[in-house]
Amino acid sequence: MLKHFIFILIGPSGSGKTVVANNVFSNYKKVISHTTRAKRPKEENGIDYYFDSEKRFKQLMNQQAFAEYDCYHGNWYGTIFKDIVLKTDQHNAYAILTYSGFKNLSDRLGDKVIPVFFDVSKENIRIRLNYREKDQTIIQKRISTYEKEYANKQYLIKYPHIILLNANQPIKMVIKELKQKISFYR
Repeated sequence: MLKHFIFILIGPSGSGKTVVANNVFSNYKKVISHTTRAKRPKEENGIDYYFDSEKRFKQLMNQQAFAEYDCYHGNWYGTIFKDIVLKTDQHNAYAILTYSGFKNLSDRLGDKVIPVFFDVSKENIRIRLNYREKDQTIIQKRISTYEKEYANKQYLIKYPHIILLNANQPIKMVIKELKQKISFYR
């Protein structure tokens, strides 16, 4: 069904997924997810996410437009099936999803869906979140889900094409490691 691969970046909040993706996949196409969460400073609609109202998101759900969707930290996120097919038509693509989102895509689309797990310690997550976020309530909320998000690693390692990244190293090294590992998927 897919002509090229789609790399699904998975990991705890604050693990570096977005920064790494923006540096690694410049020659690829990002599958932009829809979300009901509020836009953060410097984010742009149609570039970072499609920021939808809850009503619009539910309409897309009812139309069965999503290949996968999930509720994360009280906000809905979903990826449109047609967008995945279009983005992988001529190039490898990527998306940042939860484990649940990856599983739904993998079940539906098979071996062209490659999980990339960011293996990072809780302490490094705390440091990174404190660097980018000043609101301690938000930081605590994100850290509180670390155990659950990290536990997904045990399920992901069963996939034959899993890419495990050592995300405890400096981001420049994580970028280098991922570039090397995806070079085999041409």
